[in-house]
Amino acid sequence: MCLSFEFDAESNAAHAATISTTASRVPVAVEPTNQEWIAASHPVDLLPAEVSCAVHA
Repeated sequence: MCLSFEFDAESNAAHAATISTTASRVPVAVEPTNQEWIAASHPVDLLPAEVSCAVHA
């Protein structure tokens, strides 16, 4: 099965919340992320619990 959608390059370039056209069969939404925070949080999961708790506090 193929999900057919129409990509709106202008909306994407403008960092819009929706990057599909109004004629698209399915809406395509963008979920903003903080990539720096995600990359920094993964090593914390590897720390011992007592250190990890202090970092998350």
